[in-house]
Amino acid sequence: MIFLQHRCIFVHIPKCGGTSIRRALGDATEGLAHRTAAQQINPETREFFNFSFVRNPWDRMVSYYAFKVRKGRLPADMGFTTFVQYLYEQPQIFSHLPNLVRHIRPCTHWLNAEVDFVGRFEHLDRDFGIVCEKLGIAPITLAVENSSSHAPYQDYYDDLTRRRIEEQFRQDIQQFGYRFGEDLK
Repeated sequence: MIFLQHRCIFVHIPKCGGTSIRRALGDATEGLAHRTAAQQINPETREFFNFSFVRNPWDRMVSYYAFKVRKGRLPADMGFTTFVQYLYEQPQIFSHLPNLVRHIRPCTHWLNAEVDFVGRFEHLDRDFGIVCEKLGIAPITLAVENSSSHAPYQDYYDDLTRRRIEEQFRQDIQQFGYRFGEDLK
């Protein structure tokens, strides 16, 4: 998303706090969310400050699951384990979820070009403060958008689902140093 008034590009990765960031910065000139870095950064925008936010993949998947349950887009009796199993073994079951593919792609998929700053959802307010400083604007308190209440993500996993997410998001885990059950400092 290109914000001309701030001379910045925000690479909005699904379920990483992007809606809150987008609304805090105002209307984007380029309004299409969820475009990769390479789709947005070009010679005309190269001088713009560009940034993104990433999230622990195990937490991100629980967030996505809880969000879809809250919106009524998953059967009420579908547990998280079944969701993960079907997601990777029988994805056709979710044909009614047109945005599914983009929501389950690793963060590294979206960051397919160099960006100036990668913040972490786990430190959203602190890292967004860094973005505000880089943009030369007063710190903005982010509103909570599109959240779903759920237990700590660790409570949703068994060994099989934990390994499945580890396999699917191996690049994110390696590049950003995420570990199951460990908070980043």
